[in-house]
Amino acid sequence: MIIDYWTRFGSSPLWVGISFAITMAMFTYLTAKIDWRMSVEGSHREYMASTIMKTLCLPLFGAFVFDVALDVFTQQWLGVLIDGYLAYTMHRDWQHIKDNDDWWKGRGTKLKKKLRSMFTSSSPATAGAGA
Repeated sequence: MIIDYWTRFGSSPLWVGISFAITMAMFTYLTAKIDWRMSVEGSHREYMASTIMKTLCLPLFGAFVFDVALDVFTQQWLGVLIDGYLAYTMHRDWQHIKDNDDWWKGRGTKLKKKLRSMFTSSSPATAGAGA
């Protein structure tokens, strides 16, 4: 049984909104990728483009993988091919820009230090109890 997914749900306001959001995120990602390719290494322009690319890469990868699953479910093989290729390029770009300097670099270490200092510091009420 072939499910006619697109005629049933394709024109719903929710699907139109999701499609618009993915399209705008992809356009922003591609613009940042062009900026990243044209910028000088170590410049502020490359730093900003890397930050935008790394921020949008994972959500777009998830959206394309979900879209591949929907296309497999509805047996639309051209959509599987196109969305699978886009998911592959997102993963390849993620691997390629992983080592670039951007806003996210070192955030995990800083967050870990902040949380450790919050939980290991003594509170004022217990500090005076031993004296």
